[in-house]
Amino acid sequence: AQKTIETFPEFFASNSRAEVSIHMKNSNKIGIIDRLIVGEDMVKIIDFKTDSNIPKNGKIPVKYIEQLNNYAGAIKQIYPNKQVKTAIVWVMENRLDWVD
Repeated sequence: AQKTIETFPEFFASNSRAEVSIHMKNSNKIGIIDRLIVGEDMVKIIDFKTDSNIPKNGKIPVKYIEQLNNYAGAIKQIYPNKQVKTAIVWVMENRLDWVD
């Protein structure tokens, strides 16, 4: 975990929040956003994955893309005037993949 914090310090800055619960758009499900970074014009949603089976070709599994799209839909309702970006941090490799 410490290496991830050192590699991506902007995800742990004062404008970020950890484990943010949200109600999923068009669903009765609750989602937990690992890191939510709210900036002046943009909101970043960061999801940490501890998979040991990390995609080497940049092809992110569909289930993760759907998960982040659901988070983004809910966040866009809260921050309609901000751009929303989503990303996965593969913790085992400290690799960042932007999804959108």
